Amino acid sequence: MNSYYDAWFSFLKPKDHLDIQRTSELTGLNEETLELYKGFVQNHWKGALKKMFPRLRDVYPIDWDEVFREYYDLYPPSAWDMNEMTYSIPKFLEDKGFDQYLVELTKYEVLEFQVYKSPGIKSLDKESLKLNPTMSLSMFNYKIAQWVKMMDQDENYYQSLPQSGQNILGVCRDFDTHMCRFTELGKIEVAILEIVKQVPIGKENKVQELREALAHFEIEAEHKRVEEALNLLESQQLIY
Repeated sequence: MNSYYDAWFSFLKPKDHLDIQRTSELTGLNEETLELYKGFVQNHWKGALKKMFPRLRDVYPIDWDEVFREYYDLYPPSAWDMNEMTYSIPKFLEDKGFDQYLVELTKYEVLEFQVYKSPGIKSLDKESLKLNPTMSLSMFNYKIAQWVKMMDQDENYYQSLPQSGQNILGVCRDFDTHMCRFTELGKIEVAILEIVKQVPIGKENKVQELREALAHFEIEAEHKRVEEALNLLESQQLIY
């Protein structure tokens, strides 16, 4: 059975030459049907690449036909969800020598999709702080989220470049709108997220409990700073 599926995948893989006649003889299907089916599948694969990276299309003239052939040769489709088949595009572009900010832009777009489709059911526990179940943390070397926000507001920014600068983005799906939120986080915010993940923090005295937990990790923070960090995390729904 495996050899049967391998043969079909070999037939469907993007390549310059295709022996339709030979495949027709092996499968018993007529050549017209095979051509139609192959074109149908490959158009969907190519469409998945274009759909997943709309901002990359806006800022860089990608040769999607070339990317389509090379990418699926190196990273054969292995998921029912066509969008998931595109997850290795950041690595592919990096290996191809694309500028790092473009690699990080595709990383951003993949992350946005992954967070958007992740399950997000609130805990019934209302006594302690909880992490948004869709939350993800990721390190970037460019201010990609800021750049994307500017592009969404003004198309003139399509011709701009993002600012360089290492930053950590907290990403989660909004419980009400179901849209993704990207928030740049500092050391205190990241530490609080890790504490809430590991230790029950009661809502009634949350600032003081967090200060004590931070001190345990040898991070000194004044009451006001912890309060500000907590307000940011709660307002962005990274915790609730």
